[in-house]
Amino acid sequence: MLQRYEQEIISARERLFPFQADSGLSEENFLQALLTLVWLKQRTFGEDSSHSFTEMLTSRSVKAYLEEWAEEAGVDPAFAKQVCSLKVAILKDIATTLEGLTPDPSEDGTAWFTELYEACLDHYAYQNQLQDYTAPSLVELMVHLVDPAGGRIMDPACGHGGMLVHAMHYIEVKEPYEDFELVGQDKQNDYVEHTNMR
Repeated sequence: MLQRYEQEIISARERLFPFQADSGLSEENFLQALLTLVWLKQRTFGEDSSHSFTEMLTSRSVKAYLEEWAEEAGVDPAFAKQVCSLKVAILKDIATTLEGLTPDPSEDGTAWFTELYEACLDHYAYQNQLQDYTAPSLVELMVHLVDPAGGRIMDPACGHGGMLVHAMHYIEVKEPYEDFELVGQDKQNDYVEHTNMR
C-alpha cells in the first residue's frame, strides 16, 4: 500500500500517534477515534463546505453529526463515541493536523487519506504485537501467489481486512472491469468494523 506516498504517509502517521498520550483514552480506544477521524477526512475530502474540518468536528453538534454519519456509513457507533470521548483540545489538534496534511491538489486526496488510514492501522497492529498481525509485504506476496481474478473472495479470519484490501487493489489493477465480491469474517467485532471502514 505505502508506495507512492510512503515517506509523506509515515511522516503524517508519526505526527498523529503522539496525541494519544494526552487524549485520556487507552491505546485501543484512541486508535478507534483516530481511524474514524482519518476515515471521515477521507470521505469529506474535496467537498465544498462553509466550515473547515476542524470547525465541523469541534462544533456543539459534533456528537449528533458523528452518530448520523456512523449510521449512514454502517459503522459501529462506538467508534463515533470514541471521537466524542476525546478531550476537546486533543480533538481540535488532531483535526487541525489532518487539515494541515491535505495533499497537493494534483494528487488523489482520497487515495492519500486511504493510505494514511492503512498506515495507522498497520502501525498499531505492529507496535502492539497483535497475534493476527500479518505484515503488508507478506499479505501482498500471498495475494500475488493466489492471483485472484474476480468472483467471490473470502477470508474466514479477516482480522483488520488487509488480505481483502490487497486482493481488491490487485484485481482493480489487473482486471479493472471484472466483477468481484469481498467477504470477510472474524471473531473480533472491532476487527470487522475496521475491515468495513477500509
